[in-house]
Amino acid sequence: MLQEFVSYLQSLEEAVNIVMINLQELEFDHLLEYHALHKYILDQHKEENEKKKEYLRRYHAAELAEREIREEIDDLRMNKMFPALIQDGMPHGSSCMDLSEYAAQLDELLTELKDQMELRIRIRRKITWEIEQMQNETEKTVLRLRYIHWLRWEQIAERMGYSQEHAQRIHKKALRNFKIS
Repeated sequence: MLQEFVSYLQSLEEAVNIVMINLQELEFDHLLEYHALHKYILDQHKEENEKKKEYLRRYHAAELAEREIREEIDDLRMNKMFPALIQDGMPHGSSCMDLSEYAAQLDELLTELKDQMELRIRIRRKITWEIEQMQNETEKTVLRLRYIHWLRWEQIAERMGYSQEHAQRIHKKALRNFKIS
C-alpha cells in the first residue's frame, strides 16, 4: 500500500518531495540535524511567501501611482489650456515664442507621464493575469480580494462566507500555488 502511494506521488506532474523518518530510531545528533533541516525548509518557504506577497502588493502601489500620474496629467493639461492662469508668483513672458516653448515642454512632460502610466498598467495586467492562471477559483478569489481590491481579512471572510482564519488558510495555500512568471 505504501509503495503504491509513493508511486502515485512520483507520477504527479509537480515535483513532490517525500521524507519518511522513523524518529524512534534516530540518534540525538541526527534528530538535531533533522530539526535544523526542517527549520531551514520552513524558513525558505516563509521567505518565498513573503516575496510573493510583496510582488502582489505591487498591484496596489501601481494603482496609487496611476492615480497620482492622472492627477498630474490633468493639472498639466489645464496649465496648457490656460497658461496665463499659472499662479506661481513668477513672471511669465507673453510672446508667441515663450508660449510655444512652454507648450512643447508640457507636451514632453505629458509623454513621459503617459509612459510611466503605461508601465503601471502593465504591472497590474501582469499580476492579474498570473492570478487568473491559478487552478483553484477560491484561491484566486482570495488573492484578488486581498491584493487587487485591497480588502481586510474580516471583509474577505465576510464576502466569501468563511471565518477569518479559514480565509487566511486559503490565502496561505494560494500563495504556495501562485507562480510568478
